[in-house]
Amino acid sequence: MFRPILIFLIIFLLQPIRADNTESIVDSLKNLLNKADSDSKKIDLYLALKDAILSKEPGKAYEYTLKAKKISEEINDTSRLVKCILGESDYFNQTGEYSSALEKAYDALNISGKNIYLLSLCHNHIATVHSNLNNFEEQLHHNKMCLKYDMALKDSVNIMVDIQNIGASYLSLTNYDSALYYLNKSNQFEIHRSGHPDPYSLSNIGYAYCELNKLDSAKLYHFLAYKLDSLAGRQFEMAIDENFIAMTYYKMKRYEESIKFANKSIERAKKQNLYNLPLDNYELLYKIYQDEKNYEKAFNYALLTIHASDTLREKSKQSLIVGLETRYQIKDKESKIYLIEKQKKLFIILTIVSILFLISLLITLIIIYRRQRLNRELMHELKLANSSKERLISIISHDLRSSIGTLRSAAKAISEGMTDLDETRNLLESFYPVADSTYDLLENLLTWAKFSQNKLSPFFDLIDIRELVKKSVEHTMHLANSKSIKIINSVQSAYIKADRNMILSVVRNLLSNAIKFSFPGSEVYIYSRVNEKQLIVAVQDLGLGMNKDTLQKIFDSPYDFHSAGTLGERGSGLGLSLTKIFIQKNGGKIWVESSEGSGSTFFFSLPLANHHDS
Repeated sequence: MFRPILIFLIIFLLQPIRADNTESIVDSLKNLLNKADSDSKKIDLYLALKDAILSKEPGKAYEYTLKAKKISEEINDTSRLVKCILGESDYFNQTGEYSSALEKAYDALNISGKNIYLLSLCHNHIATVHSNLNNFEEQLHHNKMCLKYDMALKDSVNIMVDIQNIGASYLSLTNYDSALYYLNKSNQFEIHRSGHPDPYSLSNIGYAYCELNKLDSAKLYHFLAYKLDSLAGRQFEMAIDENFIAMTYYKMKRYEESIKFANKSIERAKKQNLYNLPLDNYELLYKIYQDEKNYEKAFNYALLTIHASDTLREKSKQSLIVGLETRYQIKDKESKIYLIEKQKKLFIILTIVSILFLISLLITLIIIYRRQRLNRELMHELKLANSSKERLISIISHDLRSSIGTLRSAAKAISEGMTDLDETRNLLESFYPVADSTYDLLENLLTWAKFSQNKLSPFFDLIDIRELVKKSVEHTMHLANSKSIKIINSVQSAYIKADRNMILSVVRNLLSNAIKFSFPGSEVYIYSRVNEKQLIVAVQDLGLGMNKDTLQKIFDSPYDFHSAGTLGERGSGLGLSLTKIFIQKNGGKIWVESSEGSGSTFFFSLPLANHHDS
């Protein structure tokens, strides 16, 4: 379930970013930056720009931070340098690189000296990163250090925040008595300071009471927080409040109210582009319907939970990739700037000394240029190779996860008694096509790996095409039966000299694709003809068909051709690339005729065997 400590930290850190007038603030800051008449003002404005765009444009925010850091180092401003290093920590924290975030925060702490304000700031950042790493004991320690320094500064706002964070830390450590003490104290402090209760403290107090099974008290505090957040129009916090209310009603076994607030939280979270809250609510709804023995809905929410979990992991991965790309681009830019400056200085020095040194310099520059060009070419090739590999891995991972996820969900439904005997039998019967398609995927992947390592060579044998096609039809018949598709085999006997396994793979892949893109209840045709010294085999379906763009790239890229079948079936795209390779290795050609909505016909030709071969 969603840990309460994160509620306050996220709200507190991101509050300025979520303002409606972010764009106008950024424009105003840029205008002020252009008019800045001192280095210290430029640093402050760069850091303000960083705070304004960190959540939406972390890469750009990181660039602003580095610019501010460079100026701080040039003017030897330690106080602003600490803030710049903490800005780097914020960037790594945003992109999920928590080890780097923690390292930067400690770097800032080490140069803060005895400045109480900076020490408080550093301990606050360190506590935030430790919370993301689930190091709650460390987080509590650093939150207490913040309170110590803010008490010395007599900073009432931050004192309230520190007390609140300490209470939330105790919540994460399941020390609910201590949590309630600090959370009530922070709420009283806020009432005394501003005259209003603090909804974040109220929400966490409600969470603590819920965990202590004091459900009436929990409900009271959650609804108080919900009311305050509603009056202030805080949609993000309202979604969290609704989730907590739903959890409280669930523990009270008031399932109807729990379902109502869980659905409200899901709807509001989606509007706010939040990904973790729907996951928490899906898990809660799964438990409710399981308790009510409504196994159909429980099964549906189990699937939604798996999908939401995958989405959250994908978003985290994308955020990390963005961070790594940004760092690479900045370092590459810095390297180029450094190299250019070094070349200019060297050119000036050598020009002053003598013409001979000028000639030497020119020779040196030519060598450097050639090396740079070679390095750029190598880097470009490496990027292409890595990009292809990553895309292929992504495709294979998605397909394997989908297949295994389906098997896992169905197996879970069976093991938990969510299906009757007939449903269990139907699920077991559906396992075979899924397992077989997964096996074909792995088979194609292994074959592709052999080809990539130049370990794939044909072994020529005398083959009767009719017998070979018959075996391929038998191999794919279960796939056709699962969609009530009839395979009409009209291939005549003819002998070719080819690698049996390669041609079997070709026919099997073409039949599997034809079934995949055919509509249930339709027909797939496979037939042949002899043309001079060639055998031509055709596999025809009456399904989805392809547009011109797809036809142009279908055989050439296993990464781009990755369409879903008529029932949502997925494929890696490797099969068609392998069929082209296999046909070419056996001295033949492959092509396709198709139009969107009218089906597709794949043809391949192979040389007929000579009479003396038979």
